[in-house]
Amino acid sequence: MAEYPSLSRAAVLDRRERARRDEQLRRSLPFPRRAWRRWTLRLVFMVPGVIVVALGVPGMLGESSPNAELLARATSFEWDRADSLWLSLLYPHISTGIAVALAPLGAAGLAIAGVVAAGFLLQGAIEILAQRAVSVSFGTALMVALAATPLFFFLVNENLAVFLAITFFGLALADIQRFVTWGNTGSGFRAGLLLAAAALSDSSGVVLLVVALVAAPYLRSGRWTTRGLRAANTLVLAFPALGTLTTVVLLNIAFFRVLWPDETGELWASIPERLEQLSVIYTETPVTALLLASPVLVALVIAIITRRPTVALVAAAAFALIQAGFVVGLVSVGAAGTTYLVVTLLAITLLPTGRSVVQNALLTVVAVGQLALGWLIALDRDLVVDWMRIVSEAMLVVLGV
Repeated sequence: MAEYPSLSRAAVLDRRERARRDEQLRRSLPFPRRAWRRWTLRLVFMVPGVIVVALGVPGMLGESSPNAELLARATSFEWDRADSLWLSLLYPHISTGIAVALAPLGAAGLAIAGVVAAGFLLQGAIEILAQRAVSVSFGTALMVALAATPLFFFLVNENLAVFLAITFFGLALADIQRFVTWGNTGSGFRAGLLLAAAALSDSSGVVLLVVALVAAPYLRSGRWTTRGLRAANTLVLAFPALGTLTTVVLLNIAFFRVLWPDETGELWASIPERLEQLSVIYTETPVTALLLASPVLVALVIAIITRRPTVALVAAAAFALIQAGFVVGLVSVGAAGTTYLVVTLLAITLLPTGRSVVQNALLTVVAVGQLALGWLIALDRDLVVDWMRIVSEAMLVVLGV
């Protein structure tokens, strides 16, 4: 008779383990389940960007557009040069390669590439929300805060390199969620490769890599925790990117005697100037400084509502890393709204679901406030305002107004 309680406990544990595995499988499935529905969702998300391209907006910013600079670099390579120094100037390799391939299409070609990336990013964000079983109201508000701002559309149409880095970062977050929370090993390897792709799309991708590595340990693990598990997860995520960047550095040292390609020598020389620019923003333009830090303040409010202080800590770390990236030249001036989009993507990945109707309602209100801040940040960026004016004028011409 003494064996029956033991057997009963074993049966209960077995049922719990099966239930845990079933839940893990359910949450690791793609969303929507059918491939044609996922592609339909991506295509729907691409429609607004395609409309902007059809209006003839790409290229109208002239030389001030980051895509114009990327195209100029792509068309300046002398492929028949006798020396191989130009090979060291291909970084960032992915965006440069795409620009070379799409150079005949000009700015419109790069904008279309950004639109395609946007479709995949937004579908991936919805997949995270579905797998985490976030409430419909809160999830919808987060998606609108991410995509329904001029900052998002500006980067999609005018800054392919930065938007590719953000896209790979966002898709990596989806796989990091599955890897850390549900122990899906394949997702861990994919996340590492996506973070490496982000680092090879734009120099800001290196900053986003560090942001992802900082955020990953704060995801709640659905597996039995063991000593060293978080460190092992971080190593899996970081290895592809660190290996790739180390290879680039070693090849530069071996063949060109430089640590990092810098043809003009302005990378390190511009650090004091960038530091001065940042200092001026925080000391002389308090409104701009407040808008820059506003995503962190929103994260602080959410941390108070959900009683998850780690949310605010990760957002603050992301903000500090992006600011430091600007100072050292990894984040460009044309990457307007990077902090806003990155913090919003982190919110989609990290924020817990509300425990009550009231908490979900409060989180939804905060997400709507995040959307309003996104518009205010856009209106505070001269380059984005110029782009918005061009889009408005093009729409008025089409409407005959």
